[in-house]
Amino acid sequence: MKEKKLKKSEVTKSYIYDGAIALFAKNGYEKTTIRGLAKELNLSLGNLYYYFKSKDDILIHYFKTLHDETTLAVAEILSSNESFKVKVRAVIEENLNLLKKSEGITKDLINTTSNLSHPLSPFGKELQNCQEGAIAMFKTALKEHSKSDDYLNAVAFMYWFYYLGVCLCWANDSSPNSKNTKKLIDLTYPLTLKLISITKLGVGKKLIINISNLLKSILLKWS
Repeated sequence: MKEKKLKKSEVTKSYIYDGAIALFAKNGYEKTTIRGLAKELNLSLGNLYYYFKSKDDILIHYFKTLHDETTLAVAEILSSNESFKVKVRAVIEENLNLLKKSEGITKDLINTTSNLSHPLSPFGKELQNCQEGAIAMFKTALKEHSKSDDYLNAVAFMYWFYYLGVCLCWANDSSPNSKNTKKLIDLTYPLTLKLISITKLGVGKKLIINISNLLKSILLKWS
């Protein structure tokens, strides 16, 4: 079967995207300019703007690509018969493994967009599809834990929030092979399991739902 031949426009867009990611890794996201990127790639500004309207547009494409790769990476474990405890941790670790593949740029981007006022904050509208997709992964992993949809939505959101905290720690982890981040997960993940076990019923369930809703309302207003 013949491989599908890419259109010239797709080749050009890929060329710009790959060049931008390389330049972000070399100079840092904030220090890279669209004009500098066009010069580096021997393209006119008009040609570059045809494919990406801004630097943030390239970054959105990066995060969406990363999300698609993560979705594929966790598909097998999410459809397996493993317990939700194994599945949730697998989602967190597979996400981190993909981030590590482009560690230089990813750490810079996480630190850049961790500011809640940044337009590409993980809580912002530009990355809403990625946010919803990531939360859906955790919800799928958790589905055997409870039949309450509201509760599952709340716990999935809390795990996504926990994962973002892990990412921020990893982005600032200078230990060999990110040992401090692994230690952090080893110490805190079992505590999260105890927490959701305690809050599965009655007042605890309502508490988790209320905390989740409160966090969402605060973060959405902030971003």
